[in-house]
Amino acid sequence: MNRPRTLVLSSAAASLAVASFAVLASAPPSVRADGPASGPVVAATDYEAQLAAKSPAIVSLKYLAVFDASNEYTATARGVVVDPSGLVLLANDNFGDASVKIRDIQVIVGSDPKEWGAILVARDTTLDLAWVQIVDLEGKTLPAIDLEKGRDPKLGENLFGVTRAGRGFDYAPALKRCYVTSRIESPRLVWDFDGEFKESGLPVFDAAGTPVAVIASQPSAEGADEDGGSHDEVFLLPLATASKSLAAAKKRVPEALAKAKEAAKEAPKETPKEAPKETPKEAPKDAPKDAPKDGEPKAPGMDDAPKPPEPATPAK
Repeated sequence: MNRPRTLVLSSAAASLAVASFAVLASAPPSVRADGPASGPVVAATDYEAQLAAKSPAIVSLKYLAVFDASNEYTATARGVVVDPSGLVLLANDNFGDASVKIRDIQVIVGSDPKEWGAILVARDTTLDLAWVQIVDLEGKTLPAIDLEKGRDPKLGENLFGVTRAGRGFDYAPALKRCYVTSRIESPRLVWDFDGEFKESGLPVFDAAGTPVAVIASQPSAEGADEDGGSHDEVFLLPLATASKSLAAAKKRVPEALAKAKEAAKEAPKETPKEAPKETPKEAPKDAPKDAPKDGEPKAPGMDDAPKPPEPATPAK
């Protein structure tokens, strides 16, 4: 006869089970072990909320790059507003070397078709950072990312960045992810990283939305490569380093704005030229009254029509 089985736990096993249940119940939701046995489950980042929060500070730029009198082109770039007054950070690589003149900078905020005129304030060629200031915001302030309120990234940490599509796709904001792979001490402190997001001049954030670094192109030490040369790669630049460049750029803003306003006053205003008025040509005085005017079609054979014969004189 089959008897029902009764599960009997030793006192030690029972105590362990109760203790395990108490730990599981008290664990915060973000690390509660209700997932795979490989480790705790971390609460997923609300990327939709992060995109909505960060994208207003990501702007698009248009500018004219002039090499010489016969060589110029219009280019675009992405930047981030780092001060509500309209100071924008972008990668210096967008502007080329010092021989290229940058003119007619326009900043597009979000998908608003309005273009805000701006000036180039400073170029940090060492850190590959450039700073652009909107000239007149008409009393408005812009959403900005405060680079001074952040922290350093951590090895293996998952990060994300925000950029925008082009004009053809209404400058739609886009979120992409990356992760930290190593810490590099020389020639300066940077972190190497990998992933989808590698756009120079833009910041990256942790899962909580805190800025942790700015992506920037950095050269290796001169002659340190295996072949004796050097090369450039994009790295995560510490916020402390980027903030020093930001502070220097802010000091230049008042002078740069004053020069821009003075140049606008001195620039000659071009007045549209009127097309010359054509005076109607007068017909010659001896022209017959029925002669066609200039520009009117003539009847076929009019010029060489035979004259009518003169009347004959009667014979006496």
